[in-house]
Amino acid sequence: MIKKISYIASGFLLGQGSMFLALTYLVGRGDFTNISNIGISLGLLSLIQWAADGGGVFLIPKIIKENNGTLNFRNFFIARLIFSSLFYALLLIFLSFFALNNFIIEVLLFSFFVMLIWSMNATGIADYLNMNKTCGPISGLNWLFSSVAVFFFMEHQYFPYILSLSFILGLSFTVVIQHKLLNKKLNYILEFELTKIIENLKLICGFNLGFLSSQGYSRIIPILIDQHLNTNIAGMYVYSKNVSNIFSQLIQFSRRAEFKYILETISKNNRINVKTFFQLQISSYLIAISALVLSSFAYIITKIFNLETYYSLLEINIIMMSILLLWVFTSSLAQILIAKGKLINYGLIVFGGSWLTLYGMYLILSQSNYGIVGIFLLEVLLLIYLAISYLIILRKSGC
Repeated sequence: MIKKISYIASGFLLGQGSMFLALTYLVGRGDFTNISNIGISLGLLSLIQWAADGGGVFLIPKIIKENNGTLNFRNFFIARLIFSSLFYALLLIFLSFFALNNFIIEVLLFSFFVMLIWSMNATGIADYLNMNKTCGPISGLNWLFSSVAVFFFMEHQYFPYILSLSFILGLSFTVVIQHKLLNKKLNYILEFELTKIIENLKLICGFNLGFLSSQGYSRIIPILIDQHLNTNIAGMYVYSKNVSNIFSQLIQFSRRAEFKYILETISKNNRINVKTFFQLQISSYLIAISALVLSSFAYIITKIFNLETYYSLLEINIIMMSILLLWVFTSSLAQILIAKGKLINYGLIVFGGSWLTLYGMYLILSQSNYGIVGIFLLEVLLLIYLAISYLIILRKSGC
């Protein structure tokens, strides 16, 4: 499993690793304004990307397994294109209520192509066929190209457009290479079936009701901070969130490798005991613990060398890594819920919790003095609520 995780994560490490270096370069310059702008705008593009995937990295292996190794790719593509188009329209309406700056607006001008191109991705198929060794390294090209844009074009007057087009170019290369590699391995079924499209659309909506709520939730927080506190704090939050995202995405890649074994365990026994629960997902916990240890070590180093400039940044980072560890447990339960097919239950729980928490954050930032502390407190309360809700559903389903 470790080898499979490393293949899946390789592209991400190439992409997000390069973006981490680009943002760290900006930290060294004290340029938290650009960190905030780049983080928020690319975060929104990646949210559109996840919507365009339609949950394919989890749903496609499940559909193929349930259909004796076949997938009507055209039906699934149409279903997630319909879903992502609706999501895209709703997102633009939602963002119109925020006073976004010109930088973010200019980056989003080409965001339609993110949705269109990534709807055709075949990442879930590559996972199912264990082709991560060849397809994994190309999955982070969008972030790699965006990082190159930050290093070489940040002072250019058209930098927001260059950044957006770099992200889109990376996605385009990834999709073309994926299908070039997969055409030799999988016989696509290309018939048009309305009933199958509707079935796929229901699956996509059920999964993404929760998944995109949690993804959108994390993208809206820095926008709220930027508008109600100040750009420096937003920049620190975005940078720390980028560090947290590196580890959370590694955990997601780990989950993709673990999910196949969880599906097999659930299909055999329709339940999973506590020991197996942790054994099958141990790599996720090890990643989260490593993240907290590394962040704490970095903070100790700054204290030893009296680097006061970075105290606040690393304090925010340590808090985020602690929250990440709690998130690992919560999302472990969610993965069991998804494997058991409780997509609507999962979606409603996350949808309600995420948006209620965001509203609470808005009230804290606009009408109190709790600031960033209130944000973190509500994040912890949300994760506790999710964990309790998942446990209740799993207990009722006999797991």
